[in-house]
Amino acid sequence: MPSFRFRSFRLRIVVLFLALLVLVEGIAFLVVDAAHRQAAWTQIDDELLVASRVFNRLISARIDQLSGAARLLSGDFAFKSAYAMTDGDTVLSALQNQQARIRADVMVLVSTARRVVADTLHPRLRDALFPFVNLIQEAEDNGQAISIVFVDRRPYQVVVVPLLAPLPVAWIVMGFLIDDTLAHELQRLTHVHVTFVTVDPPGAPTPFASTLPPALRAPLAAALPRSLGASPLTFPLSVGGRELVSHFAGLGRAEDVGVAAILQSPVDEAFAPVYRLRIRLAALFVSSLLVSFVVGARIARSVSRPVETLVQGVHEIERGHYAHRVVVAQPDELGELAAAVNHMAVQIAEREEALLLSEEQLRQAQKMEAIGRLAGGIAHDFNNLLTVITGHNELLRAELGPEAAGVRAHVDAVETTVDRAVTLVRQLLAFSRKQVLQPRVLDLNEIVTNISTMLRRLIGEDIDLVMAVGAGLWPVKVDPGQFEQVIVNLAVNARDAMPGGGPVAPAHRQRGALRGRRAPGRRLSRARRAPRGDRHRRGDERGGPRPPLRAVLHDQGARAGHRARAVHGLRDPEAARGGHRR
Repeated sequence: MPSFRFRSFRLRIVVLFLALLVLVEGIAFLVVDAAHRQAAWTQIDDELLVASRVFNRLISARIDQLSGAARLLSGDFAFKSAYAMTDGDTVLSALQNQQARIRADVMVLVSTARRVVADTLHPRLRDALFPFVNLIQEAEDNGQAISIVFVDRRPYQVVVVPLLAPLPVAWIVMGFLIDDTLAHELQRLTHVHVTFVTVDPPGAPTPFASTLPPALRAPLAAALPRSLGASPLTFPLSVGGRELVSHFAGLGRAEDVGVAAILQSPVDEAFAPVYRLRIRLAALFVSSLLVSFVVGARIARSVSRPVETLVQGVHEIERGHYAHRVVVAQPDELGELAAAVNHMAVQIAEREEALLLSEEQLRQAQKMEAIGRLAGGIAHDFNNLLTVITGHNELLRAELGPEAAGVRAHVDAVETTVDRAVTLVRQLLAFSRKQVLQPRVLDLNEIVTNISTMLRRLIGEDIDLVMAVGAGLWPVKVDPGQFEQVIVNLAVNARDAMPGGGPVAPAHRQRGALRGRRAPGRRLSRARRAPRGDRHRRGDERGGPRPPLRAVLHDQGARAGHRARAVHGLRDPEAARGGHRR
């Protein structure tokens, strides 16, 4: 499965920053939303419980109002007089006036014989048997009866009280209709929907009055549970696509038919503040996401810019631009990393320069090795030729008589030339390092002077060779070819150190005397006045052979920042016994 990878460090920081923000805000949103949903459900339950208490108190107050009005009427002397005169019309008129005054919906006067004297719902009904004799019986037993009865298939909340004169001479029945008007009046006071239903145990509950829209009453009848009242008092209902939280409140029983009230609170209305809060939280989330994107981009830019500078610096070093410097003006780990990268560039540059120099020296050494081999071969061949010339010259010298002085001068000239050629061969062999060491006592000034011609040809025309002859030098015992090789190496090193040309001045001088000895100048002055053997003997008389001296040759380069030094020490303890210094 292919994985998504960020190719930009800055984009990675922004995405991680936004992902963290989305995670935190998402969790906060879910927690806040769950808390508000729970609070909304709790608010609905509390609201229904409060509405149920208010509803019961309103119903009780309505009943108390009817009961008070009925007792007030039972004590009215005029009304008692009209009843005593058995004037039905006067009694009916009095009942209608009292009904209008207390805003009752029905008033009935029943005789002690359970006969209807006057009925405001049925004005023409006279002397008929009162249909709810059980209420009269309850009123006789308790002094008052309260119940819900259905008159013309419509429910009424009624109160039955006696008409006293001073004993009960009749019964006053007063009630109010339970319909949509009452439901809306109760809704204004409880702020919840009110639905009145009949509870018939054999059948399903049937709504007959409600504050809900008419289109929801049929679905409400189908959604109501059959065991209404036995189930939990508060339960959810789904009516016509709307969620309603309902609360059961019983009102009483009429014969075997019950009437109950259901208080309902729509979930969408209760959750409207939650939905508005969701919208605000979503807007806040989007706004904070945009602000966080801008802030995160700025932060990522400030963090990634030094990293990009470091990456660019590393690429410059990779391309070989070691003079490039990474500038990160931050006193933190990135600043330290930039300093480390710069130090690494310097170290790499120095090592590469040293490597290039080593390669150049290697090539130079290989070239000099090849030249040395060639010079050695030429020297051997040339030496063979000189041997033939020397042999023939000696034979010619032997055949000449005393009278051939002029020819002998030419033979001597050939011998001198051959000696110079032998010296040249020796120098070539020393250059090729193929000459057998043959140390002997020599004058350094003579050796340096003889090799000057070859040095000028070797170091080139742009180098000015200045020969300085040392005064009062001691004789040294050294192999001429090896000593000349040292001089050649020093001259070549000096030439390589001055690519633009310049002066090369080989200088040779003797160092001071050894510690604990007298100055060598005084000892040498006495040695010059004595033969060689006497000098050797005097050295022995003064404590035996003197310790050998070491001749040290220094090469001081002229190029800035470069000091080339070649040191070649020659040591021969046996030479000291002959009084010679090396």
